[in-house]
Amino acid sequence: MSNSNANLSATTKTQKLEKRYALYFNSILFSVLLGFLGILFFASPLFGKRPQVSESEKRKLAQMPSLSVSNFFSGKYLDSIDLYFADNFPFRENFVAFAFEIKQNKGIRSEEIGFYGGEIVLNPELEENLKNEADSLLAAEKSTDTLRQLRLEDSTSAENVENEEVIAQESEVTRSHGMLIYNGMAIQLFGGTEKTAQTFIEASNAYYEKIGDKATIYSLIVPIHAEFYLPDNYRKHSRSESKNINYIYSKLNENIQTVSALEEMRPHKDEYLYFNTDHHWTGLGAYYAYRAFCKTAKLSALPLDSLERKVIPNFLGSLYRMTRDSRLKEKGDSVVYYKIPYTTTAEAFSATNLVKGRKCSLYSELYAKGANSYGVFLGADFPMMRIDSPQIQTGRRAIILKNSYGNPFTTYLPAHFEKVFVIDYRYFKGSISKLVEEHDITDVILFNVSSLANTTSHARLLKKIL
Repeated sequence: MSNSNANLSATTKTQKLEKRYALYFNSILFSVLLGFLGILFFASPLFGKRPQVSESEKRKLAQMPSLSVSNFFSGKYLDSIDLYFADNFPFRENFVAFAFEIKQNKGIRSEEIGFYGGEIVLNPELEENLKNEADSLLAAEKSTDTLRQLRLEDSTSAENVENEEVIAQESEVTRSHGMLIYNGMAIQLFGGTEKTAQTFIEASNAYYEKIGDKATIYSLIVPIHAEFYLPDNYRKHSRSESKNINYIYSKLNENIQTVSALEEMRPHKDEYLYFNTDHHWTGLGAYYAYRAFCKTAKLSALPLDSLERKVIPNFLGSLYRMTRDSRLKEKGDSVVYYKIPYTTTAEAFSATNLVKGRKCSLYSELYAKGANSYGVFLGADFPMMRIDSPQIQTGRRAIILKNSYGNPFTTYLPAHFEKVFVIDYRYFKGSISKLVEEHDITDVILFNVSSLANTTSHARLLKKIL
């Protein structure tokens, strides 16, 4: 009995020692790794500048805060230090990518279908800025360089321009019921209703009441992916875009010219109308909407085969960056655009300076690559852009009010109008009615995508600048 107790005691002591050594080993290993990462953190600036933007999340990383007495005693300085270290530790991008991979592969995974529930919000931080009417960026191409110049009404480093433009393009909140991955395409589920469309209807009618006697008002609403590509057995998760658009049109002043872009696009739904990985549409999708507009505006649309087709490969868009879903990456995208056969000149203006602009381009081909490839259309989301077409002598001048979804569509308009004023209603701080009077505008196009036509904050911004 005593031998048995002795053996048990010896075993217990051995187990305790093994546990203690394991704890020592783990503690030492953790301390070594922590120390190594700490050394790397402080030494990394010696091997190059720290990244300013997270490529995987497409957002600005926290920067080292400036120390002041008020910041220190309010606690803001220490909080900012925490954010700075959290955003800038070594190999952060690799850890983020690994975390996405683990999350994606939990449970049983279908190669054909994936579902992301809840409201799809692209860059909610930027949406809040919109509500606060934050100043927009002003970017202009350098004729001798592939770099871009950035100019804010305040001051911001020009080194971040490409990432600023991507962020600006994604400053859109989509009213949806989630997102479906189907055969390598990200499909946002439409959530608009008659109620959510009311503010946009009121804003549109206000335009006719204010300037309808001076210019023809057009309403052009285009669908998102769901209208054409959602599988039938998932239709119950998304409301009908065609019904919603038709409802909006039915409630507009009868003198507003409505454009049936959706019906013009429908016969071509098997063509490359929308990106697989991004919430925007392609240059081809925008072409069919442009053709529908020409029918309504009594213009002769340029034949597609008369346009120069160009392609930017290897594009992964906003919905891939949001989900990091490997099915989207495997399918991928190219940015296809069609150049009109006319020479144009263009100027871009800041939110508060609508007098002095900077030269820009209808097609911003020098820097459009990778995540910024969609920026080939107009270059960026300027508060205001003016495009002149010296060869066009129609006597017609247009204003188009749009968000980034309207950029590809806008590139076709200079083929028909002597001047086109491109207004991004999210950033513009001038007066549309004043522009109409000062520049003898003949046509005003209220362009939107179905999801944002059902987003109250966007409709309010549209009405506010009238």
